[in-house]
Amino acid sequence: MYKVSVSEYFVSVYFFLLQKIYISGQEKRKKKKPKVLRIEVPVNMRKIFPSRTMRNFSLFVLPEIDLRLGNYTFEEILRSVHHQLQIDTDSKQISRFLSSNVSYEKLLIIRILPLFIKKMVIASVYRGLASKRWTGMVTNLGIVTLPREMEDMVDFF
Repeated sequence: MYKVSVSEYFVSVYFFLLQKIYISGQEKRKKKKPKVLRIEVPVNMRKIFPSRTMRNFSLFVLPEIDLRLGNYTFEEILRSVHHQLQIDTDSKQISRFLSSNVSYEKLLIIRILPLFIKKMVIASVYRGLASKRWTGMVTNLGIVTLPREMEDMVDFF
């Protein structure tokens, strides 16, 4: 057996419930279109690449279950989520993803465009494509720690 994190368990429960909702709604839909369910899960990059920045330092991974392959038991979902998150959060995989993101920023057309145009384009692409890539999302369930000098300045998160 393997150990699962709270986040892996939570994402698995979320998938299991989404699967139930999808299956229960199939009778009402005219087109019985099979679906791939994806949940956007944040990854704390500080655990992989140490950083002193106080800014947001995270990426997202998209574990999925493919309902075209049939119904999943909770145990199957848990095992799949565990392994997908282990693979997707590997430092080499994350480095590959970061490299591909940075390569777009090196394009001359991207570098010369004014920031306000880039923001408009990114917002429209997000509305048109990105939000359709996943079925749901979760937030980071990790412990929040602050430098000692800042602890007295923050009441709660």
